[in-house]
Amino acid sequence: MNHRKPAFKFFSVLLSFVLLCSLFSSCGDDASPAKQDLTETGTTEESGTTALPVNGVVGRTEFRAVWLSYSEIGDLIAPDASGFYQTLFDRFSSLAQWGFTTVIFHARAFGDAFYASEYFPWSSYLTGTQGVSPGYDPLEIAVQAAHDANLDIHAWINPYRVSYQTDIQSLSASNPARLMAENGKTENLLLTESGIYYNPASLEVQELVLNGIREIIARYAVDGIHIDDYFYPTDTGSADMSSFLSYVQSGGSLTLENWRRANVSALVSGMYAAVHAQDEDLRFGISPGGVFDTNYNTYYADVETWIASGGYCDYIIPQIYFGFENNSYPYEMLLQEWSTACTASTVDLYIGLALYKTGVRDTYAGSEQAQNEWLNHSDIIARQIQALRGDENCSGFALFSFGDLFSAEENEIRQAEVQHLLQLLDGEE
Repeated sequence: MNHRKPAFKFFSVLLSFVLLCSLFSSCGDDASPAKQDLTETGTTEESGTTALPVNGVVGRTEFRAVWLSYSEIGDLIAPDASGFYQTLFDRFSSLAQWGFTTVIFHARAFGDAFYASEYFPWSSYLTGTQGVSPGYDPLEIAVQAAHDANLDIHAWINPYRVSYQTDIQSLSASNPARLMAENGKTENLLLTESGIYYNPASLEVQELVLNGIREIIARYAVDGIHIDDYFYPTDTGSADMSSFLSYVQSGGSLTLENWRRANVSALVSGMYAAVHAQDEDLRFGISPGGVFDTNYNTYYADVETWIASGGYCDYIIPQIYFGFENNSYPYEMLLQEWSTACTASTVDLYIGLALYKTGVRDTYAGSEQAQNEWLNHSDIIARQIQALRGDENCSGFALFSFGDLFSAEENEIRQAEVQHLLQLLDGEE
């Protein structure tokens, strides 16, 4: 893997110095056991990828990713930089040894940051209080740990979501959403019963999001930028009606629904352009919901256009979080729909898989049999990977999520599911 070099390396140099000092201290033999074990087992650059042809294409690497979410990062935070590095490196090394290629790291989840940002405050999941530094830069350390373990790392952001709280005063004093509200720029925000969101129609919001992406690319050696399925927070017209009326009064002719879709598509294409303007080798990916109608009519994400033409994304990971027996959305049906729709030669199709559902009753799956599918079987994920490998248009997958993979022993069925998965990745199934 050819990992990017960051624009500045001060923190990396400092962290390396700390680790070297630890290595040569009196407890040096135990200071970095994960790195030592990785070297002893002979793990090389190829360990994080598969050398086998993907769907008959020699030299094509299967994308094998795991999402590491904001709450999971919060659970891993250590008192100091070296402790956080070691925690991540241990787990990232395991991922690489199991055959994974990529970790998708939640860099910004609620209009806040897991890195030192000029635009967004520190995440409350780091210290318990938004805007308070943990004393080190988690994203910088995650990038170093991933690359040291021979994994790619993509920075995952939520462009619009600010908070699940409805009180603007609950945000830190430096939060840009709070500053907008206090400066009378309420048109930049959507205040809903479910929380606070940035208004996708706002050009100021779009520029803020783009600046945040440019900042990450400039400062960190990430291999990609990633967004998920949080687009419009509501399908009612009241939240953004004033913005829409301003659009109509200025001569706009789109319906409310198509105007919303145009707003989202404008930001998505802007993000794609911003990523490639700064580094053509970087990848920009999107993980929408698994059902086209929901994306289009509830979240106002015109995903079909994005994956049928260039200029929107480099890869798409639909969240097909459904079992084979789901009454409304069986896995293989959705897999075929996405494969058929993804026609742009510049867009890679990967599939998002619901590891978190294993060993759990799937309440909304339909019949009793469908609801119990994830309880009755312990090889669903493995079979889903086999199915996508049988589709010539698919070239990888991503698991949600990291925590479910590393705590599988807490659920007997999930533990068996993970064993089937790892055997499959090792070529034993």
